[in-house]
Amino acid sequence: MGYKTALSLGITVLFYIFVYSLIPILYEPPSSSYPDTSKCYSQYNCQQIISRQCNYSSGDYYSCTSQAREGQEYKTCEANYQKCTNDALENSPQKVYSRNTFIIYTVISLAAVIVGAFIATEVVGAGLMGGGILTFVITLLVFGISSIISMFAGGKPSLDSYLRLIFITIFLAVLLVIAYKKFGSSETTSPAAKPQPPAHQKGWE
Repeated sequence: MGYKTALSLGITVLFYIFVYSLIPILYEPPSSSYPDTSKCYSQYNCQQIISRQCNYSSGDYYSCTSQAREGQEYKTCEANYQKCTNDALENSPQKVYSRNTFIIYTVISLAAVIVGAFIATEVVGAGLMGGGILTFVITLLVFGISSIISMFAGGKPSLDSYLRLIFITIFLAVLLVIAYKKFGSSETTSPAAKPQPPAHQKGWE
């Protein structure tokens, strides 16, 4: 491994470590790591419907419970409770923080790639571009693994899934443009062949 490669790899790795160490200091995460969904339970306590319709001391309590769960009132309560819970999770401080940090990491990564492409010193430019790409890939893995698992399990794509797809498209487009500007034009345009001087022919004396 040459000096240039070692320096470029060092810039790449340390840029990623620096960014992931800096953001939590400047933008502190929420104090609680669990969203508060208690208001949904107090507002839509579906168990009260069963308690109101069925008497535990009676002999047909379990059959009454099954019938109550099949009733329209209970199904409506369950649907409202599920919607309330999903809204609470989607708008929780933890979810908002996760979405904001994803955007921050992505913007920093994209800026590093663009700045690195314009730096004349190859070692520094390649290191910054590599650091930006590494930071973006790890950001996708860290913030996208839960959504990917949910989608494979049959869940619907969330707002974060569409946001992630938009940033992936932008990032890929920037990389393609940079690659074409730096290497595509020089490879497609071959230099014109220089005319060869005519060979000297000896005549008969």
